[in-house]
Amino acid sequence: MNQRKIISSILIAFLISFGYYSYGKSKAIGKVIAYPNPFHPGKHTLTIKPANSATFSGTVRFKVYDFNENLAYSGSSVTNSVIKWSGHNNSGTRVSPGLYFIQLTQTYPDSSIGVKYVKVLVQ
Repeated sequence: MNQRKIISSILIAFLISFGYYSYGKSKAIGKVIAYPNPFHPGKHTLTIKPANSATFSGTVRFKVYDFNENLAYSGSSVTNSVIKWSGHNNSGTRVSPGLYFIQLTQTYPDSSIGVKYVKVLVQ
């Protein structure tokens, strides 16, 4: 991995840890919680949901990236309450332990988009 990618990964991890890394065209995704964190794919399913009993509106796409910024999994949810991830990649293989970043992209009914990043530790 080159030095630029390492610095980029560290910067994103830092910004996520303080809740500063999210963007959107006209709306932002509010606070979300991911639990259990850390989680073990053989024992748990990761659940991501809006904080404060809120709900997602519209479709939420999510992509899971490893620390090296490689795409591990992508999916979508049209339910308004939760997103679930089993800890497996797109091929169905359990991902390796480590730090993962989950990109949530919400498309609102008015066609605006909001993006949020969540960090998760896989054991």
